[in-house]
Amino acid sequence: MKFLIFDTNLASPHAERLKEDGNDVRYFTFWAGSGFPCFTDFVPGKGLVDKSIYFFDDLDWADIVYFPDCGLGDLVDHLRDKDKKIVWGAGKGDELELQRWRSIEIMDELGIARPPSELVIGVDKLEEYLKKIKEPVYVKFDIFRGSQETFGFPKYISKYDKVLELKLSGLRIDFGPFYDEIPFVVQKAVGEIEPGFDLIFNSQKFLEPCAYGFEIKGAGCQIEKFVPTINDLPEPIKETAVKLIPYLKEVNYRGAISNEGRIGKDTNGKLAVIDWCSRWFYPGSAFYTIKDLIGNYSEIIEKVAKGEDVKIDVKYPYTFAMTLETNEALKNWVDISFDKEYRDRIRFRIACKKDDIYWAVPGFESVATIVGVGDTPEEAVEDAFNVYEKSNISAYALSKPIDKEAIFKILEKAKEYKINF
Repeated sequence: MKFLIFDTNLASPHAERLKEDGNDVRYFTFWAGSGFPCFTDFVPGKGLVDKSIYFFDDLDWADIVYFPDCGLGDLVDHLRDKDKKIVWGAGKGDELELQRWRSIEIMDELGIARPPSELVIGVDKLEEYLKKIKEPVYVKFDIFRGSQETFGFPKYISKYDKVLELKLSGLRIDFGPFYDEIPFVVQKAVGEIEPGFDLIFNSQKFLEPCAYGFEIKGAGCQIEKFVPTINDLPEPIKETAVKLIPYLKEVNYRGAISNEGRIGKDTNGKLAVIDWCSRWFYPGSAFYTIKDLIGNYSEIIEKVAKGEDVKIDVKYPYTFAMTLETNEALKNWVDISFDKEYRDRIRFRIACKKDDIYWAVPGFESVATIVGVGDTPEEAVEDAFNVYEKSNISAYALSKPIDKEAIFKILEKAKEYKINF
């Protein structure tokens, strides 16, 4: 099978797995997106898979066109509907992730729970709003989320004046003369735990087994559980997935779909969705590329792109993905050394290989993800830590792994809301 991948530089492990399965793979990363052709935008994946320089030159060669990320929904739909190509990708469904206020409207139409939210236009109006609030909120940038990540703001009191002034001054600088037009979504902080599902939709239904789990915020780690069917998901998570199906059918969604939500007493036990992911989720989707866990990766991509059903060949019910970072990689090339015996369990984000040396390409601090598997959560976590220790993975100023206890505290708290992970 011939796969042509159009990526935003985050999914090279998925390209590698297709190649490992014996497919012909060409991997395109958009190297002229800023108007200035950049080698560091082209080079991710080089030495790992064959690189495509011109996407449309390779289009007729491909059997399957694969969009692991979102943001190109119009191109996905054009290739699928007008050019009759077989395409994996969210299509119009990328609005769930990128157009945050539109996603709130969609959730309201479908009856999906969410935190109380307000749309605020412009930095001045945002300042007025934040000075009136009496409860903690999160501020999100609509559509162009790469320009401003979500930031939390506590209940307003005067001692935060300087903090607020600095933050808003930065926003005014970032958005220049358009600072008064920028849409912000302000959401009330709710819940005590933050689970979500990580599923695959084939235009008609979710593939089974179904996965859900917890991302450990700030640590780049994710613990996941596979259950046999959608009906075996914990009730709040299942309810959200089922309610989403009519929308996914309507937009002919074919690809990975994830969400993050909050559950607590103030959500009445419901999963209040705070974000959608209309693409492969990171860092956790690295576990799909591991042969020790997923036996039929290539078949999944092919069947879903065709709108067909396939059972996911899952070898263990639990998996744990642990990301390692170095700030050195934000601006510099960083070589990564490790025992090659563990290569299948170590996946790289924005990386390439030359003369058998693996390099993190400048621009992103997350350089490697280690994946563990097991029959219990404890086994999966322990397995990942064993790979970390035995592989002797190292790079300049590489971070240390997360404290294991932080993971299990989250799982213990989840039991209070009948999520027995």
